[in-house]
Amino acid sequence: MKIAVLMGGTSTERDVSLSSGAAVAAALRSSGHDVSEVDTALGLENPETSFVDKEGAKENSVGVARKPPSLPELRDMEDKLRGHVFAPWTLEACRISDVAFIALHGGFGEDGRLQAALEMAAIPHTGTTYLGCALAFNKDVSKRVMRSSGISTPKWREIRDANINVSDIEVPFGFPRIVKPAKGGSTLGVSLVEDEGEFENVVRETHGYGEVVLIEEYIEGREFTVGVLGEEALPVIEIVSPGKVFDYESKYQPGAAKEICPAPIPDYLAADLQSLALSTHESLKVGGDAYSRVDFRVSGEGEPFCLEANVLPGMTPNSLLPLAASTAGIPFPELCERVVGLAVG
Repeated sequence: MKIAVLMGGTSTERDVSLSSGAAVAAALRSSGHDVSEVDTALGLENPETSFVDKEGAKENSVGVARKPPSLPELRDMEDKLRGHVFAPWTLEACRISDVAFIALHGGFGEDGRLQAALEMAAIPHTGTTYLGCALAFNKDVSKRVMRSSGISTPKWREIRDANINVSDIEVPFGFPRIVKPAKGGSTLGVSLVEDEGEFENVVRETHGYGEVVLIEEYIEGREFTVGVLGEEALPVIEIVSPGKVFDYESKYQPGAAKEICPAPIPDYLAADLQSLALSTHESLKVGGDAYSRVDFRVSGEGEPFCLEANVLPGMTPNSLLPLAASTAGIPFPELCERVVGLAVG
C-alpha cells in the first residue's frame, strides 16, 4: 500500500509530531508499505519524493527535543506558507497515496481543518473525522459534551478576553488550580497555580498560546490514561510524574516520569476507567474506525474525572498509546497497521 505520513506542521507540538511521524513511517516500511514522509510546513520537492529534509528526518527518529520550538519560530514558518493550508506538493502526495496517515499533533492537524480538507478531496485518512477533531480539540467544548453525557470532568471557567481584569474573574473553586490553553496539547502552556499572587501573570502568559484560556479545578489524586483502538479499550496506564503536572519534558524525555502498564489498581477501577474512556470516545464522535487516548485523574475518594481526549495521540518512542498496545500484545508495527486498517476498512 502507498501511504503518505503527514507530520511536522506549525503547532507548538511540531517536534513531537516529527518524532511520531518518523516512528510510524519506519514501522509501516518494515511491514512492506511504500511510505512518503510529508512535513506539512515544508512540503516536498515533488509528489514522488519521500521528504525534503533527510537529516531532519534522521534526527526525528531518535526522540523529541527537550524544549518545544518557540512561538516566534513557528510564526515564521506560518508566514512562509503565505496563507496556504499545505506546503508545496503535500495534497498531491496524499492524492497519489492509498491513505494519509495523520501523525500531526495540535493546531492545524488536530483541530479538524486538515481532516475537512482531506475529506473534501475524497482522500482516505487515519483517525477521526473533522467533527471528532473539532469536538475533542477545544477543551471547553469537549468538557461541555462530557458533562452533558454524564461523564465527570473537573470544574472550569473559560476566559476569552486577554485584557480582562483577572481580579474580577469569578472562579467557583479555590487554589491550587490549573491554567491552560483551551486548544493545545502536550501540556504546553499548562500551569499549576498555587495562589492568587501568581494567578494574573500566568493567565496573561497563557493567552500567548491562544485566544481562549481555561481555568480548571485541580484534582488531587492519581493520574491515568486509557487508549481506545477502534471499539477496544486498551490496558490502563498510571502516570507518576516528578511534579504535580505531567508536563512536556516528563512526557517525552526517557525516565522523566514513571508510566506503569497495566496500572496497579483494582480490577473494578480499571474496568470503570476503560468504560469511561469508551464513553468519552463515543460522546465526542471519534468513531469506531478511529483511535484516541483519554486522560483521567482519580481523586483520593476514588472518583474518576475525565480531563480530556486526545484523538491524535503521540506515536513517539516514549508515547503512551504504543505502551498500552504493547501491553495488550500489539507490537508497534501492528498498531500502525491496525490504525491504517481502521481507515481503509
